[in-house]
Amino acid sequence: MDKRIVILGSGNSGTLTANQLARHRHEDGFRIVVIDRADRGDPELDLLTAIGVYGPQSVRPPDTLQLREGIAFRRAGAAGIDLDRDEVCLTDGTTLRYDVLVVATGSAPPPRRRGSGRGPGAPTNVFTVGPHDGPAAQIEAETTVARIRRFLADRSALTSPGVDGSSVRT
Repeated sequence: MDKRIVILGSGNSGTLTANQLARHRHEDGFRIVVIDRADRGDPELDLLTAIGVYGPQSVRPPDTLQLREGIAFRRAGAAGIDLDRDEVCLTDGTTLRYDVLVVATGSAPPPRRRGSGRGPGAPTNVFTVGPHDGPAAQIEAETTVARIRRFLADRSALTSPGVDGSSVRT
């Protein structure tokens, strides 16, 4: 079964987490979608590229250019999160179902749902990554990816396909 991981935020932490996850997407069978309301690229990027100023030390390229191949990017904001239905409602009027949600907005605490998850009211399929740079961001991304992979493996072990193709708890 194809699982979907939705990452809210394409800043440093969200991009690092998406790229780390992408290394495992084929073996673990999931798709990655990064959602952000804006591409944080420099508005003068095209001009600087055209005149040859663009380089690794001069301008940071847009975040979408930093995502590995195979990672989908949606330019939209998150209008809301329905934790009971595992859906993100986007500002463009669409909803996106997720199996795992990663909140990488840089400031927001994880959404809460009463009676489930890690700690009081935390959903088990929602993970957060903080606004870090450098080695701290890399370490947090690697730790988060390991936690997500464990969650997905544990979740897959709970269900197996039945004779008629439906899920059966084992």
